[in-house]
Amino acid sequence: MNIKKLGKIAEISSGSTPARNNLDYWNGDIPWVSTGELSSGFVNETREHVTFRAVCENSLKLLKPGTLLMAMYGQGKTRGIVAQLNITATTNQACASIEIKKDEPRYVYYVLQFKYDSIRRLSNGGSQENLSTGIIKGIQINLPPITEQRKIAEILSAQDRIIELKTKLLEEKKRLKKYLCQTLLSGKRRFPSYHEPWNKVCLSSILKEKTINCKNQNLRVYSVSVEVGVVDQIEHLGRSYAARDISKYTVVEKGDVIYTKSPTGLFPFGIVKQSQMDASGAVSPLYAVYSPKSIELGYLLHTYFSYPLNTTNYLKSLIQRGPKNTMSISNSDFLKKALHLPVDKDEIARLSDLFKQIDIEIRIMANNIEQENLKKKALMQQLLTGKIRVTV
Repeated sequence: MNIKKLGKIAEISSGSTPARNNLDYWNGDIPWVSTGELSSGFVNETREHVTFRAVCENSLKLLKPGTLLMAMYGQGKTRGIVAQLNITATTNQACASIEIKKDEPRYVYYVLQFKYDSIRRLSNGGSQENLSTGIIKGIQINLPPITEQRKIAEILSAQDRIIELKTKLLEEKKRLKKYLCQTLLSGKRRFPSYHEPWNKVCLSSILKEKTINCKNQNLRVYSVSVEVGVVDQIEHLGRSYAARDISKYTVVEKGDVIYTKSPTGLFPFGIVKQSQMDASGAVSPLYAVYSPKSIELGYLLHTYFSYPLNTTNYLKSLIQRGPKNTMSISNSDFLKKALHLPVDKDEIARLSDLFKQIDIEIRIMANNIEQENLKKKALMQQLLTGKIRVTV
């Protein structure tokens, strides 16, 4: 394989942001790409568009489909992300456009994707740690013959299509769950064999606060995440964040419902999850722990509160705001409101089983996608480093 710097095989430049106060520059017909639109690996559309006048007067470059884009700035993991442009567009100053001259663009795309971590380490020093067009030009690329580049790109593209298809199926399953939650947990639709009316049920009548302190210092310490639910800190986070003495922590058993009072992403008032952990554990005193009237009823609450709108609507009126916008709610206050719930034990069990089965399917599908991503990573390790050569 030949090794060349990216600047030798591509034209690299960045865009700009036309003046926001000039109405003649915005809401035109030309897509304008920002770094947030690179995360999927492909750019098929953009949120904002500029006019042809904006392109001309701001020296913006119209980029053809097939151009590669790399995020030079960005929060979190954005910096260094690369995407393929599938439309004619222009970009802001945070995106570097990489126009490949003679080599296979898709092959170079996968090389840059493979080098993501090392590219981030090339960032300039300082508080923002940005990339620059100069740094990007210096990235070294392994280049086999063009026919081999194309074959490698085809293999990795096929793996991407598998991941894309399985991701779409997963999203369909999540949409189905959301639809069933909106219809079945609201009582709008019922299983045919159940006719007993649903009641407004106060949470204080079906949840009992637990105050059992942890006497066993060897109990595993749990945390609560939005996506996974109740997790073992060491297994999920790689280490324990618990205090040395956990005697004031609350004991959690399988089926208990936990309310975390910390704002998280789309959940500004905290999250509510039921523990599915088989073994008992302990959680910080900052969490509120409740024992449900039945495990099945607890799972219905777990499902209902898994959607941000439901959680926000329930908690918003219960939250007290402090002088510095701090959030306060007591463990007993959480139980003060009521939800529209079934009262027939068999109906509760059937609804619980349905949502539990869907959640199991979602976890299996997500794990399968993770395995496909690992398979892609292994292919890239072998094919893009020359450890395995492709016969054309």
